[in-house]
Amino acid sequence: MLTEYKNDKAALLSALELVDANLHANTASYAVVETEDPERPFELRWIHDAGRESAPAKLMNERLFDRGFLDFGYKEIRNEDNIEGISYEPIEELLVNDACIGVAPLSFFDEDASRVRMARGAEEDDAPEDNPSGMRFTRFLEIVRGTCIEGAPQKALSQDEVGQVCGLIFKYQSPSSGDCIVAFQRTQRMWIQQKSSFLFFNEDGAPEAFAGRSIKLGNGFDFIWHGDNLFFRNLRALEILFKYNRLSSQQAKDYADTLDPILADFEKLDERIDASRGVANKLLKMQKEGTPVAELSADELQFRANRIAYYSRKLKFNEDGKVMLTTNREVSDFLRLLNDTLLVSPLTSVEYEATSKKPLGSEE
Repeated sequence: MLTEYKNDKAALLSALELVDANLHANTASYAVVETEDPERPFELRWIHDAGRESAPAKLMNERLFDRGFLDFGYKEIRNEDNIEGISYEPIEELLVNDACIGVAPLSFFDEDASRVRMARGAEEDDAPEDNPSGMRFTRFLEIVRGTCIEGAPQKALSQDEVGQVCGLIFKYQSPSSGDCIVAFQRTQRMWIQQKSSFLFFNEDGAPEAFAGRSIKLGNGFDFIWHGDNLFFRNLRALEILFKYNRLSSQQAKDYADTLDPILADFEKLDERIDASRGVANKLLKMQKEGTPVAELSADELQFRANRIAYYSRKLKFNEDGKVMLTTNREVSDFLRLLNDTLLVSPLTSVEYEATSKKPLGSEE
């Protein structure tokens, strides 16, 4: 864990102690409603205010917060003897290490043009104001700050708006220190149903618990906002809801650059990374797990690949022995080569694709 995050982690743990001690009296919940306005893509609706929750909602909060914070990885690192616990790393590390908690300062998502370009893959000369879809997360943070942290939503969630709900926010605020934690959970469309664990509306249409039409809750949060930092357990909400899909692509390209000793050029590979999250995922997996193929020299790789009938037909090499990629099919075969999944049976000489590569003699 980077030293710079230890103070942020300690401050968050201190705030969570207050959460545990006085959770329900100081918890408010809000629904995030998606709009059709690209300049203001989200609005907040209150579900219940702090100290005004019903008994069933209190039970719901206890289940979500207690388990949510536990799953998020905080409860196991309460005491000073175990301060390391789950590591807190830069947000990009989540792409290759899903066991950590990714940290991003608020400035990471500011309106700087380079951030916007990374978020949505815009061209160099595209200005932020020309790409409102690339600013969805920035707009979201602005709305949360203005109508959740510093203010309050003016409208309650109505039953007619349930289908527009794309996320839920739970806010804890200490009455003594004013310290605030905002936890966000993305709501999937399949979670909006007729009967579920989150109860919204009574017969008058007011927010209530265990009503007919409701939204299911998950067991944890996508991210938590505390102070000047956001703490992520995963990046799916960023990529799916907020369209911040360039994070994984850029990380995959950075790893691809390390393949320069065996790869002639990167234009086609970069094109496939941009076009396919699957290609990016394969490279990120290799970055995490390693690949012995990348450790071979270009000459040795060419010699060995040409001895395998499949690769000798599918891959081309330049005069330096580096792999040349000009088609989508060649990119796929290069990734198969890197992943070392094509095996030849010494018994029958038949070629197989074996993705598990379970070692002989393994008892697992």
